[in-house]
Parts: sequence; structure tokens; C-alpha cells
Amino acid sequence: MEPKEEDTKGDLGGSSTGLASPPLETRMLKMEENQAEQQGIDNPRLQDSLQAVILQLQALATVMGRSHLAQNPSTNLYRLRKGVLRLINFQNPETRIVGLVGNTGVGKSSVINSILGGNSLARTNDDINACTCVIVEYRGVDEKHRQPYTVEVDYMDRKEMREYLEHHLRSYRQWYFELARPKMTRVKDEDWIPADDADDLNGSEDGDEAKLTSNEIVNLQKAQQSTQETFKALFKGSDEPTLKDLVRDDSHEAESEILDTLLAKAIRGLANRPGGEEAILYTEASDGVQECRELLDLLTTDPRGDTPAVWPFIRLIRVYLDAPILQNGLVLADMPGLRDLNYARQEATERYIKRQCHVLGFVTRISRCLTDETIEEINWKTWTELPAIVIATRADEVGGTGSDRGDPIHDQVLRDLDVRIKQVKDEAARACSSMRKAQGSEKGDLAEKWDDLKKEEGNLEFLKKKAQVDYRNSKTTTGMAAMPSRKDMKVFCVGNNDYLTNCNGDSEQEKAYVELSGIPKLRAYCQSIPAEAHMRQLATFFRFKVPSAIASVTLWASGAFDGEQKAKATDISELLEKVEVDLVSHFKSNHGGLVGSTRTELQRLFERRIGGVIDAFRSEWEARCTELCSEWVQWPCGSFAAACRKHGVHSTQTYGDCNWNVQLIEPTCEKMNDAWDEFMHCLNQQQDGIAKEITEKIRQICAPLQGDHGLTHSSRTGLLKSMQFREAMIIDVFHRAFEEAFREAKIVKDNMINFKKNRTAIITKYMLSAYQFANSQRGKGCDSRRKRHMEDHIKPGSSNNSGVIGNYKVLSQNSWSHALKSHFKRLKQKVAELVDQQVIDLHAVAAEQGKMPEAFGDTETAGEVMEQLKVVERTLNLAQESLLEIVSNRK
Repeated sequence: MEPKEEDTKGDLGGSSTGLASPPLETRMLKMEENQAEQQGIDNPRLQDSLQAVILQLQALATVMGRSHLAQNPSTNLYRLRKGVLRLINFQNPETRIVGLVGNTGVGKSSVINSILGGNSLARTNDDINACTCVIVEYRGVDEKHRQPYTVEVDYMDRKEMREYLEHHLRSYRQWYFELARPKMTRVKDEDWIPADDADDLNGSEDGDEAKLTSNEIVNLQKAQQSTQETFKALFKGSDEPTLKDLVRDDSHEAESEILDTLLAKAIRGLANRPGGEEAILYTEASDGVQECRELLDLLTTDPRGDTPAVWPFIRLIRVYLDAPILQNGLVLADMPGLRDLNYARQEATERYIKRQCHVLGFVTRISRCLTDETIEEINWKTWTELPAIVIATRADEVGGTGSDRGDPIHDQVLRDLDVRIKQVKDEAARACSSMRKAQGSEKGDLAEKWDDLKKEEGNLEFLKKKAQVDYRNSKTTTGMAAMPSRKDMKVFCVGNNDYLTNCNGDSEQEKAYVELSGIPKLRAYCQSIPAEAHMRQLATFFRFKVPSAIASVTLWASGAFDGEQKAKATDISELLEKVEVDLVSHFKSNHGGLVGSTRTELQRLFERRIGGVIDAFRSEWEARCTELCSEWVQWPCGSFAAACRKHGVHSTQTYGDCNWNVQLIEPTCEKMNDAWDEFMHCLNQQQDGIAKEITEKIRQICAPLQGDHGLTHSSRTGLLKSMQFREAMIIDVFHRAFEEAFREAKIVKDNMINFKKNRTAIITKYMLSAYQFANSQRGKGCDSRRKRHMEDHIKPGSSNNSGVIGNYKVLSQNSWSHALKSHFKRLKQKVAELVDQQVIDLHAVAAEQGKMPEAFGDTETAGEVMEQLKVVERTLNLAQESLLEIVSNRK
């Protein structure tokens, strides 16, 4: 009997598609065990030490929980136990985001599915249709999101919705009035010139410069198509706007009325979306991958029937998964192709890259990666210093007879393999033929021979494919390294199909195909990204957080046995009340607290160093901008209109290559660069000085504890020790806030000075409204209206118009202020938590004036707590030794 194909499929290394896939978590855990490279944070000894400390903290929490005092939320013991429980649930809250960008259809979503272990949460499509329409983050589960799958949606507010619709409406009207309207006049080479603008062309211009270039025509057509698809998804039935609705009048006022109507219809359509019309944040959890996938499909695709699509008004989607690779803080961000987005989406995506991403992954097909200009284009637009990698997809798609031949040695290897494969196939065919005629044991021997030959054939096919893949991968990485713009980028050539086909298998051949896919190396790299931050976090846990908790609980428990302190409880309470008042005043107060004063000083630093340069140079700068504007408004109508269409970037025979945005900023670039260098230096000095200031404030607060006010030696020592730990942790959170401030400063500098092709640049955003107004003007007198508005926009005038320079300064200061507000709000919360913890320690020694410490109410539990604390401390000392040794070996 001839063996059937399905009987040998598993042995040949194919996919076991007939079997149910094991659970996602099981598959990913299996792959985690196969990671070759272990980062410091994943060191088994370090993980054992962490688990040992957590185990003893659990025992401590159990002992504390036996007391009746631990059941009352108003007691110090209850709050201390709650703090210990938080330590037990130690996680890695610090995240590192890897943003994947690239053109539509290159395989971004497939790469994410492979990194996650072969699930299909991220929507993929092999054709050119966009699958990712909004940014989707994939995060590990945390305290707030405990179920295996949780989807969290950030919706746009009404202002953002209006801006989104406005960009689409303007794109559509610009396409109609400048390209599609019958009144347009046809000119040579398929260039077009708006008929209304033609009426304003004077004799000194032949009108050639007003023509739409072929590139402009393509962009207008793409924008019109994008708007049409978006509106079709948003507005159903009678709500769907017709061409007449959108372009019934070419006036600016009509555009505003149409926009109001569209917004009202869009708001009505929100009623059926998850969370309803008023929701800004919507969360839905599920236990199964299918439910999660269905929700993501609902959020990111166009539904059937008359239900409006949800995706157009989504700002961001976060998916929380119980996936091991995400538990160390790695976050994968699937971002839309930048070329497929309208202006608003492009700006939001570029802003996300700058402010949120830690590593940028450029995804491109391996067959085109060396000529794919998207990498340089995105790098140019975002102007970021982020580490970058290139992920070349479809590395497993090679020709059956040997693609990419050309190297003699490589060619010979493939020819030899082809010959051997044919020999084995022929031999297997002969064995199969003989087997049909054979009887008894001979038939069994031939079946075994046939099976061995098919395995050999599979191995040879693998060797051939490996030779092809390795050869092309080598050519790709070598070619990338030779490119100046990419020579510092890590390159990962990956084959998602080979990986997804074999990642569930256990045979040696399946494992070999998984390794050949390149995905394990990419996964290992992604895991390494958060490793450094987590080592620092674990060091803080061992050096400060756990010792601080030990000191606090020790203070509480020792209060039950300080008999000497009982007689002086009143004096002690007055002393500790003063310490508490000083502590809150210096660190937690809204007026005079260190967080608020530091934020104010950084704002003033910006105003002095950056705003001061603008003020010092303002008169000269404004004069130059006024001069430039006066030159531009002398341009012929067609040239001026073309420059506005191209957002100030235009080339004419008379005036040459021009970039209005650049010309407006150029006069001060050198001075602004020097000012920013000085600002960064001062910011660095502020960071160096903040630790000294914190130390000095803590010294002043602790000074009263040094005297003889009735405190026992153990209480005094315990309080000073706990204050020392809190000082270190306050310094640490301030240090991290300054790290964020440095990152924000670089972004603000970039937006102020590096304005070429930068959609988030301040001058670009300010001038955009002037260009948009000019582009909306048509009909008789449109040229004069455009130029008059441009003059009003650039030149300083009345008190309500401070001109381009005044607005540039205000927008710059607001940008810095907004960044500080966000980060210092988090800093304030963290410092407040540390202060509150220290206040609990003070209350543990003497809760209220004239009363005994709380621990007197349960001396038995206090004694048991003291014994367990000794075990915790011994375990912690061993963990600290392990950490120190591992850190030393890594250096």
C-alpha cells in the first residue's frame, strides 16, 4: 500500500494544520525557553533572589494580617501592610516602546503577530489595502488590566473630531475646485490651472507656474480618495454627503457651515460605538483571543450595513495581553503607513514617534529594502535620534530553482543540491513503485526506505532554502551597511510564513525552519530593549523600596516595646508633628513645595534662555520677516497660489527655489542653536543641583530628631534610617523627571529649529492656517485676499496680532510648558506617595498627642512581625549581593 501524504506530513517538517493549536500562552512560553541570549534581568540567580525576597514579604504580610489592627483601614498597620502587598506584586512598570513603521502591505502587522508568538491579533492583508488605520499598542497585563485580553480605546474629543473632518473636507474641496471642476482649463502635459485663478493672472506671467504639477495632481487625487473612503465609512444612508453637499459653494464661510453639518452628523453616529457617544476612554476585557480579535475588527474595519465605522475617531488603541514577551515592559506599536494618512493622522503619528517611541523599526520587503526610500523619508520627517532597526520581511520567499544566483560558489552549491534532490526523488519514486509489487517483510523494508528518502528529501529542500535565504540575507545586510543613512541600523531579515507554519512544531526540522525565519533573533532583540531600565528598577527595589518597607514596619513594631518612651509621649508627638509639617511643606505643598518650585524654575529658564534670545533679536527679525512677506506679495497671482498650495515650498524661473517657512526662521537659527546649547547646559546644572537641595532639605527636617526629646535610640535611629531611604527615592524620581525633561527639550528644540519636512515644527503649524486660507480662496479678487491675509499673518499689527515672531515665541513657550505640566504632574504624585509613607512612619512612633504608639494595641503580633523582619532582612542581603555581583560582571 502506498503511504499517503498526510501520514508523513509531520515527519517532513510541514505544518500540523490538522491539529488544534495549543493555547497562545503555552506556545509563547515554549519559545521563551529557547531564547539563546539571557539579559541581566532574566538571570536565573537574580530571578531566584527576587522570588525569595517576595516569598518572605508574603510571609510578613501574612503575620501582619493576623492582627485585628490590620482589618481597620484607618490604622497605620493596615496602610503598612498594604505597602508590603504592593511590593509583593512587583512588576516592571517601566515600558519601552518599539514602533513599527513602513508602507502599507509590507507586513508590519504580520511581524507583530510573529513577535507575539504566532497569534493573529494584528490584522494583516497581503494586498495593498491598509489594515492598520490607527496606532495599536500591544502591552503586557498589569495591575489595572489583569485578564488575558483587554482592549482600551482612546477616542478623540469633539475638538479633535472637528479638526479631523476639517482636514478631510479641505482636501476634498481643494481636489474639486483645483482639479475636477468643469470650469478648469486644460493645459499641456496633463497639467491643470484653476479657471478662477486664470482670471487673476497678469501679463507679466504666462501662468506656467500656476499649473498643478503631476505630483500635486497625484496627491490631490489620493487625498480625495482618502476623504471619500473615510466619509463613506462615517456617514451612512441619508447622512452620506453628496458631491453637491461638499462643494456647493467655494467660499470660506460655506466651508465652515458644511463642516458644522458634518460634525453634527458624525456625533449622531457615535451612539452605536463601544462606550457610546460621550465616551473618551473605553475598556473591554475578555478571556479568549477570539473575542479580543472580534472587538479589534469592530474598531478597525468598516462594518456592514448602515452602522458608521468606529476607527476614524479613534486616537489610540491599547491591547493588554498575557504574553510572556510583553511582561518585561516591552510594548509593540503597530503604526499606519504614513503615506496612507491625511495631514492630521500624519502629524499625530509623527508626534507619537517623537514622544513615545524608544526604538523605531522600519519594516520593508526584502526584495525592495535597498531601494525603499521610506526609511530615509520617515527619518527625515521625524528627525529623531532614536535607535533604529530595519526589518526586512518575506525573507523566506525564494524561487524553487534558486533565486538570487550570480555568485559562482553559491550557484554551484544550489546546482549540487538540485541534483541531489532529483536523485532522492527518483529513488523514492522507484521505492514506491517496488513497494506496490512487494509482499511481506520486503514491503515493510521498502516502506521504511521510502520514509527515510522522503525525510532526506525534506532535509535537502531545507538545506537548499537555507542556502538561498542566507545568501540573500547576507547581501541585504551588506548592502544596508554600505548605505551612510543606514550603516548604524541593525538589520533583521525575517520570514513570517516559515515561522507561523512551524512555530507550533517540535520536530528538529520545524525548529530549524523557525530559526531560519529570523524571528527568534528579532524576539531576543526586542526583549533586550527594556532590560537596562529594568535592571535599574530592580536595583531600586532591592536597595531602597524593600529596605524602606523594613524600616517602616520595624518602627511600627518596636513602638510596642519602647517602655521608656511611654512617659514622654506628649513631647514626642509635638516633635514629630513639627517634622511632619516641615516634610509636607518642603515636598508636598502646592505653594513652596520642591516639585512646584522646580517646575517654575525650568519654565523661567526657558523664558530667559530661549524667549530672551527671541526678544533680543525680535526687532531685527520682524523687520526681515516683513521684508520677505513684502517680496512674496509682489509675486504674480499664479506663482503665489502655487507656493501656497505647496505650503511655501516652490520653485520659479524668476525667484528660484524658495521655502518660505525656512526663510522666516533662518535669520535666527545660529543664535537659537547657541541659546539651546546654553539652555541644555543650565538644565544639566539644575539636575545636578536638585539632589543637593533635596539632601539639604531632609537634613533640616531631621535636625530636631537629633536632640533629646524623649525618643529612644531605636526610634530615633529607625526614623533617620527611613528618612534616608525616602531621600534616596525622592532623588531618584526627580532624576527620572529630569531625564524626561531632557527628552522633551530635544523635541521642543527640534520643533523650533529643525523645520524641514517636519509637520510638528512650530513654524510649519503656524503657517499652515495661512496656506489653508489661501488655498480656500477662489473667484474674483482671490489673489488680493490671499496676499492680504498673508501680510496680516506674518507682520505684527494690532494688539490682537503679534505676527509670526510673537506667535512663534508663544507657541514655543506653550510647548515647553505643556511638556513640563505632564511630567511634573506624575512627579508630584510620586513624591506625595513617598511623603505619605514617611508620615506613616512618624505616626507609628507616636500617633497622636498624648497617646501611645499603635503597636501597644497588639504586642503579640508586633513581636511576631519583628521576628519575620529578621528573615526578610537576611534574604534581602543575599539578593543585594547577587545583584551587585551580576552588575559587576556586566561592566
